[in-house]
Order: sequence, then structure tokens, then C-alpha cells
Amino acid sequence: MTLIRILAQIWFTIILITVNLLLHTQAASAQQDFQIMGIGKTMSDNDIIYLVYKQDGKLVIDSTKVKNNSFRFKGKIGNSPLSASLSRNQNPTNNNYNFISDSKSIFLEAGKIILRSNDTLSNSVLSGTDLNRILQLKNERLFRILNELKSIKDPYFFNAEELKDTILVKQNQRIVDSLYFIWKDQELDFARDFPDSYISLDLVDQISKINRLIDKTEMVFNGLSERLKAMPQADIVRNNIREKKKIRIGNNAPLFDMKDIHGNIVQLSSYRGQFVLIDFWASWCLPCRNEHPNLIEIDRLYGKRNFSIISVSIDHKEDDWKRAVKKMVSHGPNCPI
Repeated sequence: MTLIRILAQIWFTIILITVNLLLHTQAASAQQDFQIMGIGKTMSDNDIIYLVYKQDGKLVIDSTKVKNNSFRFKGKIGNSPLSASLSRNQNPTNNNYNFISDSKSIFLEAGKIILRSNDTLSNSVLSGTDLNRILQLKNERLFRILNELKSIKDPYFFNAEELKDTILVKQNQRIVDSLYFIWKDQELDFARDFPDSYISLDLVDQISKINRLIDKTEMVFNGLSERLKAMPQADIVRNNIREKKKIRIGNNAPLFDMKDIHGNIVQLSSYRGQFVLIDFWASWCLPCRNEHPNLIEIDRLYGKRNFSIISVSIDHKEDDWKRAVKKMVSHGPNCPI
């Protein structure tokens, strides 16, 4: 190997090292420090506070103990804010989030995030950083509707005895559904009033998954600032809106084919010319299961009149819905699953 080639290789290696150092430095400089300080008069020493969020697609779980009625977290995030949750004495990754009794949603961003409370973590007041101050405004505006929603017991949490009262189940489900859509509608109103806050983009992202509110969601999204609409999360919203608008009253249902419980292929296109009711359900969805007796009755009345029902499970695991179907066949549609 000639001296020139050796020198060229050394020079190339130096360039690579320099580039890698620059990239590492840039990546490090992109990291921002955040701090969380919580103060709660009724928090006891050795209470455990959990912090859970996703960063770069990975779930991050941190925890700390309360000392002298306060707790602290420190960490680093990238340039974009991250939604996160705090919970007291219950790790959300080990519990159904619906059963977490004391929790608080926050946004991680550069700076010090402060929570103050006279009682529970859930009732703490947010301050310290721009996003969390705006989040506190949202919490205050939606306080009444959320309290009303909490005052009605969701049938999903009914015990076996309560489930026997079908009138109460239907009444509560109707009220919960109504309040839920009022809540989401008010969140869209908030997003419209704060068109340049990342919180508004995050709200629109969540609500863009709801068919019933897709028109208002699109209107509010279009009114957001160009800064927000240039973010990667905005592309997710655009795709959600585009897909949801394909499924509207008057539109043809998207064609699909799926395997039934016996492994046979069921094609929607083969039902063309019939009246078809497509029912989406899941093994864990109590309101869905409560409708199954009604579907059976509808099939009994109209099943021989060019009418069919296709029931589609949205369970992620095949075994879950197959097990649920077998139980319903052997014990009836209202059996516990």
C-alpha cells in the first residue's frame, strides 16, 4: 500500500470521527432538561409516585418516593413535548388505567413543572411551564362536565348483581355516552380557542379517531397554526380524517374479508344485494355484549327476509374473541367474559 493511500485512509478516518462527534454533539444538544415538583399536603412519606410516558416509541417508567409531602423527578426529552401521566401508589403498567384512583396527566417539556394540591394528586393545580399552564386552563374549563361524567357509574364497572338490572344498565350507558360526546365537543372548542398550543394538536389527534365528530375535528384542525400543522403528528391527524370520512352515512361500506371462528373466509362483497348490519364488538366491551341479545332478536325477526348480521371482533388476540364466542354460545350472550 502506498504512502498516499495510507494518508488518505487516515484522513478519511479522521473525517468520519469528526462527523460522528458532530452528530453526537448535535443529538446531545437537542436534549432538553425537565423537572417535576409536586407538593401535596395529604401525601404521606413513602407514597410512591409513578411517571409514565413514551419516548421514541419506547415506554418509559420512572418512580420516586414522597418525602416531606413532596416529590421530584428529573429527566431529558427531545425538542417535542411529550404527554405523560403521574399516579400515586399504582403503577399504570401493572393496572388497568381505568382503575387508577389517583392520577394526573401532564406534558413534559423543558423547564420546571409544578403540581400543588391540598388533597389528592388528581386535584393538583398545574403551573411552571407554558403547556402545563394551558393544560390547567383546559382542566378548569372542563371540570364541570368531567365531574358529571364521574358521578355516573359506567356499566363497564358494574358488578354481577348490578348487571341484572337491565334498565339501569341501559339508562347509565345512555347518560355516559351523551356526556362523553359533550366532553369531547368541549375539548374541540378548547382546541379552537388555542390554535397555536401543542395541547390543541394533541386533542385533535385523539378526537380524530371518533367518527361522529370528524367534521368538527377537521374544521378545528384546519384552524390550527401552520407551526402545528407542520409537525409529524399533524400527518397522523390528516390520515385519520381522510380514513374516517370514507365511512359516512350514504357511503358504500369498505369491502373486507376475514376468517370466521371456523377459519372460513367471510367476504362483505358476497352479501351485495342484501340488507346487512355490521356489528363491531370486543370480548372486553360490556356495552357491546349487552347488545348481543338485541342482535339475536333482530336476527330472529328478520333473518329470513334477505337480511344478515356480520359481527366483527376488534380484539387484538384471536384466542380472546374465540373464547368469548364459545362462552356466549354455551352460557348465553350476557355471560361474564
